Amino acid sequence: MTLTSLLCSDPASYDQDMQEDDTTAEAGDDNGHQHSSSSSSPSKTDQKMLDYFMEFSNSSDENRKKLTRRVKHRINNKRHRQRKQVELDQLRRDVPDLERQLRGLEAVVDSRRTTAAQTSLWHQQVQAEKKKLDEAVEERDLLHQTIKAHEVLVALYESQLHRPHTVVPWLQENNRPSTDTNHTTKTPLLQREY
Repeated sequence: MTLTSLLCSDPASYDQDMQEDDTTAEAGDDNGHQHSSSSSSPSKTDQKMLDYFMEFSNSSDENRKKLTRRVKHRINNKRHRQRKQVELDQLRRDVPDLERQLRGLEAVVDSRRTTAAQTSLWHQQVQAEKKKLDEAVEERDLLHQTIKAHEVLVALYESQLHRPHTVVPWLQENNRPSTDTNHTTKTPLLQREY
């Protein structure tokens, strides 16, 4: 009798199966234990299971519920352990692939770090060159402004020089009033006439 048949059978058929097992066991004893290793004679494990389920079938409803809960609990625990074992086996099989992926990712990270270091070096050089360029542009703009200011000044001086009968102030001897009371008028050093 198997465990499945014990669990699925009703008590009346169970009693019939037990009686058949008892008669076959007695017949086996009469034959001098010829079939002791065969499946029809119960082993110690089978006997313990039968005793357990016999107790289950003869007990009251409350005990039956407790035993049912225990059996379900044991079955659930066994399923849980099997599920965890399957997961553990799967993880053990996945370890080489995961390690290979890890090495690949570490290589990518190392290459990115070296690239980032080179990029950082180039970035610093670019910043220095940009600063130099900005300074050169600023200096160029200042020189352009200075040149334009000088051009305006030169144009002003040229326009002053090209006017007829004009006294150029920078060509005069003294631009300041004299402190001498004898000389009341200024005489220019150079006057151009055109």
